[in-house]
Amino acid sequence: MKETIIALICSILFITSLRAQPEKIPYLGDRPGSFEILSRTNYSTYLKFTPTEMAANMERIKELVSIVRQDPVLADIKGFMGRARIYDISGTTKCNYGVPARVSFEFSDYLYSKGKISYNTIEPPEWSVLLNQMSGYWNGFNTEKCMFTIPFSKKTIAPGIDVYDEMTYVIYDPSRPPYWVPVTVEEAFAVAREEAKKEKDEISAKYLNEFLEKEWAAISPANLKSQAYYGRRNRFS
Repeated sequence: MKETIIALICSILFITSLRAQPEKIPYLGDRPGSFEILSRTNYSTYLKFTPTEMAANMERIKELVSIVRQDPVLADIKGFMGRARIYDISGTTKCNYGVPARVSFEFSDYLYSKGKISYNTIEPPEWSVLLNQMSGYWNGFNTEKCMFTIPFSKKTIAPGIDVYDEMTYVIYDPSRPPYWVPVTVEEAFAVAREEAKKEKDEISAKYLNEFLEKEWAAISPANLKSQAYYGRRNRFS
């Protein structure tokens, strides 16, 4: 009788241990991945371009993706699925040149659940390139006049590649004219005065205009044609 009870207990424990064993999760870091471009031609809803222009720009975007894919991480994809998604960033600003777009390189890691392998498509880690539009890292002073501030810290690390504050890259054709032109003190003040006229509150408008005129009076006529600076680290362009 005692042996029977012991055997029964051992059987129960053995069955319980089998049920309690966790599912073995495979290592997915070496699993080959693929890459796709989520192609579209409707990524400029505010700025109107012809179908031919959009198709031609799409080919340039594909060329950009091919260049980025030369990086070892995207050339030999393992452990994730790579995708290039195109976003509409046209907006209504007057400062766009060419067809603006944001190309987001997504890194969708593999997921394992209940014996099935899938990959994450909901807000995966990504790295973006803005085309024909300035980065929002800089605060624009007046977007209608296409003026914005740029950091003093600038390095040209290769022909056609400038780096600002070691975090924002501007890629351009060095054979073409400068991608922005410095703004003079006189031009910056003219825009500031136009902005001040939009102030509806009389008291705020009074103090704002007094401040501008005080600043204007402190600048010598010889410096009015000089390049404008904003604060200690930024300059207008």
